[in-house]
Amino acid sequence: MNVEADGLFGAPPITVVVGEEVHPSLLKALGLLGLGRNRVVKVPLDSQGRMRPEAIPFVTSPALVCTQVGNVNTGACDPVGDICERTRTSGVWVHVDGAFGLWAAASPSLAYLTDGVEQADSWATDAHKWLNVPYDSNTARLRESEA
Repeated sequence: MNVEADGLFGAPPITVVVGEEVHPSLLKALGLLGLGRNRVVKVPLDSQGRMRPEAIPFVTSPALVCTQVGNVNTGACDPVGDICERTRTSGVWVHVDGAFGLWAAASPSLAYLTDGVEQADSWATDAHKWLNVPYDSNTARLRESEA
């Protein structure tokens, strides 16, 4: 049994949906959490590296869709609002990995790239990517304080 790759034996399965160019740190985190790096569903991307909402399979809770705002390879931002609309009725948690691109929300000329991120359930970003602070300066936020 390989817990990092296949998840915890006997634990209820949690479906995790990611784009084909998911950042390796997210897969590493899934392994550390016991969710299994090999149990993810990878969704095809468009020509710019954005997750295609129509390609997300129908999943029900417990499930997690991990979007990217700032693809590490292209800088592309997933259409988070469209993804939230597609998954919301089935109780799926939508997370935004905003390490590279979530800071665009602060720029009037780039904020459109983050349209719809407010509909997500959680967000994470790395201050060291843009704000020139120490490497381990990260933030995580949840939409609902109860979570």
